[in-house]
Amino acid sequence: MSNTAKTGTALVIVLAIIIIAGVIWGVSSTQKSSMAPRTVFRTTPAPVARNNSMAAPNNTSNAAIDQDLSSINIQLDAVNLDASNADQALNASSTAGM
Repeated sequence: MSNTAKTGTALVIVLAIIIIAGVIWGVSSTQKSSMAPRTVFRTTPAPVARNNSMAAPNNTSNAAIDQDLSSINIQLDAVNLDASNADQALNASSTAGM
């Protein structure tokens, strides 16, 4: 057997060992993180008074515009509440894994 063949065989063996060690390390690290206890916080949002009645599309009076603006504000408040609840849930789940 030539020197080059011995070096090539040794290189293949070393690479195989490195790959096997990497796979074992990867599997063990994912098992450890999945075994961490997780706490799930469920919050019930406060009821939001919803007045989603928009004025008729062809009604351009000041009262109709005020009604539309009020309805839009209520809907945006509900979106803000939903976003706040989502932030709380994400913060709680990220701190529970640590």
